[in-house]
Amino acid sequence: KVVEPSTTPPTTPPTTPPAADPAVAVKKGGKVNATKNRGKAKLVLSCGSGACEGKVVLKTRGTDGRRLGGGSFGLDVSEQDKVTVKLNKRARAKLGKKASVKAVLLVRFEDGSTQRVKVRLTR
Repeated sequence: KVVEPSTTPPTTPPTTPPAADPAVAVKKGGKVNATKNRGKAKLVLSCGSGACEGKVVLKTRGTDGRRLGGGSFGLDVSEQDKVTVKLNKRARAKLGKKASVKAVLLVRFEDGSTQRVKVRLTR
């Protein structure tokens, strides 16, 4: 008995697409509201396609990028939650002089990737 060779092409194993970098979105048009005594600020973050956790740093815009405060967050897939950022003396002083300060939110994820988001810190 003679066995004929198969005419079907060899199959390649399925490849998984590379994991997308985590990304967060700041709700309320990038507005970060400070509490009444300006000691903390609350912002609403939402996570994209996957769960994400990490740290956030609030800095002034511009080349000097002075630190205004920081905090941490942990969000599940498509979750939206308030994140509290503790403001330092510089941030409190700026908010004492002006009702609104332009800032950059630097998000550092647990896997080492970063994301910058322009925000407006208001009292």
